[in-house]
Amino acid sequence: MPLDDGSFGLREKDAELPIPHRGFRASLPRSGSDVFGFRVADGFAIQVHEVGLEGEGHVESRAIAYARPGGTSYWSANERGYEEWLSLESGVAVADHAAATWEIAGGRASETPDGVDILDETGRPRIHVSVPASYAASGRLVDARLQVHGATIELWAAPITAHAS
Repeated sequence: MPLDDGSFGLREKDAELPIPHRGFRASLPRSGSDVFGFRVADGFAIQVHEVGLEGEGHVESRAIAYARPGGTSYWSANERGYEEWLSLESGVAVADHAAATWEIAGGRASETPDGVDILDETGRPRIHVSVPASYAASGRLVDARLQVHGATIELWAAPITAHAS
């Protein structure tokens, strides 16, 4: 929802939110070029800059949409937390380069078997990032995975191809 300062976030009080949201908040910027903020109840917070987002965010159905080269980024809240969906044009998600990159400040990103944990200064996992099943517009399954490079998280995605041997 649009907030008074022009950014986007949840208006509900913690007690009215699904349990995973209680004490875990996101602040989505007005402009896609600004940082996204995520914080947990005890004050641990990170800032995320999604490389390449452009222009003003706008409400589209139940999401906040931002333009990006070769597509659109959609941010929304669900029963488990917050999620971003990327709608990418053909040729953006290919095997030889990352489809999207996020710069992380305030925590350290660490790869896990099922995604990336954001760790606090003691090394304790505080926020988990994952990539669920991903699909091309054709419905074909896409091999999507996250990789950590220093203070960045990259999404690598390419259609899965199968052939007879």
